[in-house]
Amino acid sequence: MRSIFLTIFIFWMAQFAFSQTNVKASVERNSMRLGEQTTLKVRVNLSLEDSLAVVKFPINEELIPVERVDTPMTASFEVVEFYLDTLKDINSGMLSYEKNYIITSWDTGVFVIDSMKVLIDDSVLFTNSTFLQIGDVPVDTTKDIVDIKDIYSEEGSEKDAQNDQSWWSKNWIWITITCVLLLAAFFGWFFYFRKGKEVIEVKAKLPAHQIALQRLSSLKKKDLIKKGLEKEYYSEITDIIRVYLEDRYSIHALELTSNEIINRLKFENISPDDKFILKEIFQTSDLVKFAKLKPSEMDNENTLFKAEEFVRHTKFIEEFKDGIDSNE
Repeated sequence: MRSIFLTIFIFWMAQFAFSQTNVKASVERNSMRLGEQTTLKVRVNLSLEDSLAVVKFPINEELIPVERVDTPMTASFEVVEFYLDTLKDINSGMLSYEKNYIITSWDTGVFVIDSMKVLIDDSVLFTNSTFLQIGDVPVDTTKDIVDIKDIYSEEGSEKDAQNDQSWWSKNWIWITITCVLLLAAFFGWFFYFRKGKEVIEVKAKLPAHQIALQRLSSLKKKDLIKKGLEKEYYSEITDIIRVYLEDRYSIHALELTSNEIINRLKFENISPDDKFILKEIFQTSDLVKFAKLKPSEMDNENTLFKAEEFVRHTKFIEEFKDGIDSNE
């Protein structure tokens, strides 16, 4: 009987601990070589009571301060990129956020990543500290240094060049006559079929950023939020952004998930701030559409404003196109 009560007590305590809001930091691997990359994960598990809380993660800069174990000198890890994932446990209904920082180091030793502050509404939680060991790249010192090799010349190249020049010098007149006849035939055909035909003017398609900004302006006038249509409002914002990304960067954005789009844009000429804005737009829209989040009126306006700013910052810039300045 005592063992039964003990089992029930342990199960109840586990359920209670699982239901509490907590934060945790970890690295994908605790050791790597100089210049390699690993992922620092900061995860926030929200209880059911805190599922709608606003979470603010640490470190949006390009460097993470760390401490060396062997010396009192300070150091830092370089942040190559960072992105946010949203997870939801189907059984418990708990919502989790995980911010991933891909980091690298150009210094060797054992480093401690101190605990970091995470803001959840008005509450402050601290992650655990973790460590990372960076080792040297092994160099084989048993092999001798090899001299730089001479440039190899292709055999017969000079002879072939002389033969080519000889052939052109012998046949240049026939080549010239053939080119003149072909040009005459082309211009004769062109003017013959062009004569008397109506010239149809084709209206140039607007640039992708102008189309997106016009659609966002039209969305603002629909007043969907006042009609209680938050889900439709955020769906239209993400659809406009996806169509813009397809035209601007030639990716199938309408068929990809939010994280897949971010990964496809990894090597595009987009600033880290604009990438972060795009991630925030997708994250907020996903929470409204799938987690039934109810943003404030200011958040609704800010999301539309961020979408317009992202389009303006990433538009394709061209001096003139069809007589219209593309910077307008």
